[in-house]
Order: sequence, then C-alpha cells, then structure tokens
Amino acid sequence: MTLSNEYATIKTMLSGKQIDTIHSIIKEPIYGEEFWTPTMIDETLSELELLDKKLNLKKSTQDESTQNIKKYLKSIYGFRKEYFNALENGELQKESEYQYRTAYGSLIKKQAICHGHSQAERMLLGLADIETSTLLSKSSEPDHVIFHYATCIENKKAIFDPWFELRCEKKGWDFDEYIANSFYMRPNEHYCKNKLVNGGLGIFMKDHMATMPAEQIKRGEEYEIV
Repeated sequence: MTLSNEYATIKTMLSGKQIDTIHSIIKEPIYGEEFWTPTMIDETLSELELLDKKLNLKKSTQDESTQNIKKYLKSIYGFRKEYFNALENGELQKESEYQYRTAYGSLIKKQAICHGHSQAERMLLGLADIETSTLLSKSSEPDHVIFHYATCIENKKAIFDPWFELRCEKKGWDFDEYIANSFYMRPNEHYCKNKLVNGGLGIFMKDHMATMPAEQIKRGEEYEIV
C-alpha cells in the first residue's frame, strides 16, 4: 500500500493496521511526535518492513514473536551516553539529540536512551499484533534518578525489557530479581507534559513518585516477565 499522511509518503508492504499501530505509538504523549521528521518516518517504516519479514512476525505465535524480537534487539542495542551530558552540565538538551529518544535512534542509528528502545520494542511487538503500553520504571539502583521506560505486554501483564535484561547479563545480575525489586507506574498527564525537563530526561523519580497515589505504584513482582 502507499502511505500518505502528515508524516510522509512511502510505499510499504506493511498492513494498514500495522501502520496505524506504529503511528499511534509515535503520537503517544509519553514519547512525542514532535521529535519525528518525514525522513525519520520513512527510514523507520522501511526498517520495520524488513524486520517484519526477517523475524517472521506474521506467521509466528505471540511467544515466538516476543522471543525473536528480544533476541534481535539485544543484538543491536546501543546506548547514547551523550544524551545525558545536558543533565550533567545543567544545560538545555540539544535538538539534534532528540532523535535518540525515538525508535529511529534505536533501529536506524543503533543508539538511543531507554525512551527510544522502548518505542522500538513496542513498534516491533505491534507488528506482531501484540498490544503494549509504556510504564515508568524505578529500579533499586541508588544512582538512578530518572525513570526508565519499560514495555508492558497487556494481555499477559508482563514486563518486556530486553534493554535491562542485557544490562543485567553484562553486570552478572539476576534479571528476574531486578524486575521483582523495581517499581512500575503508568505515565500521567503531568509527567508527559514535563518529559523534557532535566536535560530532556523528565521529572526526577523521587519528585514524581511523591505525587502518585500509592495504589498506582506497582511492585515488579506483580508482573510476569517475558
């Protein structure tokens, strides 16, 4: 089909439902469509079309798709350390860095912060018709002051987080225990409106959690892990 909208015009073999899912994720306030250009959209859609075939997402079961996506993402993940320079230096974030908080950064540039990696995870899972959402995650690591973006697979109430799984593998940590000891919450309007404070990294965890009702903060042990 030919996709034509406010983003771009591109010929693609992705279905209309797959494209709608991708665009709905881009538009979610927790991410922000303002960080995307038509060129970024074109390149990302082309890459997703290739990955849809490579990972055999249309013909696989949900569990097979989930594992295939996880294996692929863990093989390409790159961390954009430079994005954190603005926070460390007390500066405004450079506009050129915002691409690294998108799936484009994760899939095309092969560098992103967790925001971009989680968006890529959700787009790929969406190609496999797996419904997802984004959760804010607070780990037990004492030096973490900014929320991590984690993916939730809705029909299983399961955490899908290949980025942190890879991190745990590299550090020799138990991933299941890491997730169980973390806290999760859904982003609210206040958080989304302030997602670019603190050098483009969002509200500090302690400040945001102080405003959250206790019942909206969930322990990781309440979720499955896939």
